[in-house]
Amino acid sequence: MKNESQSKNKFSISYPTILMILLIIGLVIIFGLFYFFQNRQFSKEESSPSITVLEISLSDTGNDMLVDEMIPLTDLEAEELPAYQFSVKNNGKKTGTYRIYLEEVPVGVVNDGCTSDTLLSRSQLRYSLISDDGEEKIQDMSDIKMNVLDVKEIEPGEEDLYELRVWIRQDQSNTEWQNKHYHYQIRIEAINEEESK
Repeated sequence: MKNESQSKNKFSISYPTILMILLIIGLVIIFGLFYFFQNRQFSKEESSPSITVLEISLSDTGNDMLVDEMIPLTDLEAEELPAYQFSVKNNGKKTGTYRIYLEEVPVGVVNDGCTSDTLLSRSQLRYSLISDDGEEKIQDMSDIKMNVLDVKEIEPGEEDLYELRVWIRQDQSNTEWQNKHYHYQIRIEAINEEESK
């Protein structure tokens, strides 16, 4: 009988020891889960791209975008033409970047009876783009790459004002420009942070 009771005491673990072991196992599991979820959240934040949402508003404040019934002009004479005015405003909460595009309006969109034979080509035209910060571009329209007139950064709440003039180049002979016109439109596109890097 003594041998049986001694063998029971040899293998019996006290109640406080069992509680201590369970507590240690529980803490290891809790810290392990906390570490796992913390690292998972951190890796998600690292892998997601940082994108600034730029809210842009385009205000058309000027004349129609139509070069019609015009004669060839020098750059100095073109300064007297009425300008197409527009503005770009950042309604967002972060600094952003935008592109201004000058795009041709396809034949038939404007209902004025024009055909491809009565449209001026970009090689016959010049333009000036003046912004309210004093920057001025004057060049041939055929020099515009990918339809991009300008790329600019804008602060939250800031508004950029522009004046655009388009005219027929002075060196065009009478037969090349008479009874022709040109339709264009302005388009603004916000550039996200990843694209601008």
